[in-house]
Amino acid sequence: MSFSGGLLMRKILFIFCLLNIISCADTSTMSPEKSEFERCIEANIEIFRDSPNLTILPDTALNLEFRIPIKMLEEFLELGGSAPPDSRAIKMLSKFYKSLEDYENKSDILAHFALLQSEGILNYLTQIHLENDGNTYFTLAYLPEYELEEEYYNQEIFFEMHFYSMCNLDSDTDRRICLLDDNSTFAEYFKYGSWENEVQSNVLFKTEQDFLNHFSNNKSWADYNALVNSTPTFTLRLLLETEPIDKADKFFEYALKSTLMSSTDDELYKFAKRICNSQGIY
Repeated sequence: MSFSGGLLMRKILFIFCLLNIISCADTSTMSPEKSEFERCIEANIEIFRDSPNLTILPDTALNLEFRIPIKMLEEFLELGGSAPPDSRAIKMLSKFYKSLEDYENKSDILAHFALLQSEGILNYLTQIHLENDGNTYFTLAYLPEYELEEEYYNQEIFFEMHFYSMCNLDSDTDRRICLLDDNSTFAEYFKYGSWENEVQSNVLFKTEQDFLNHFSNNKSWADYNALVNSTPTFTLRLLLETEPIDKADKFFEYALKSTLMSSTDDELYKFAKRICNSQGIY
């Protein structure tokens, strides 16, 4: 067989594999004790994640919640039209990633996440999720009406957690705000305070740990998590209903891939089951 003929045959076999998903999936490493149905489910879930493509997913998969895994965050920022991060943004992102190393300390993670929003690096509709066995991901709150958006922003936990900021000593304003009482050293973080007699009384934190201690003592992860879990979020279908996004759009390709990567096996089970059942595997 000529080289071109062999290449054509391989292409035909690849297309046949997509049309008969489970038949061509590599199940050699799967436990022989599992049933054909279980192996079929596992193989299809693996294919969903490795080759995100709407042609091999049931249409109902569009009802999946749009999710952004932590390792795809910066790609999301780039596709969302954010300006390239400057040195300040890079520093804040680095501190946020560092906070994720201590996954059990959710208050510190929330503190650094809130700073990213306060500084405009992340949109205020971005929500962080830390309750999925270490699978940190983000969602976008779906608030189609102005009144719903205002109600969301005015929730006490959301409102209060965004009063903190990192001191930017390249800014004359921040240098004035962050100057400590000795008039020779600067705080690393501050919290906007209340106005009294036309003077704003800010709270200064000399070190990052001072800031984190204050945040954790005054802002509850449980309260934030309750807000997030009660807020509707964008699904893939809702994204497609947002102009000008369509199935051929690069952002939607990213959204499909990121969602499948962040979805659990249990959440993808019903879509894999439908494919297996269509092939007569129960």
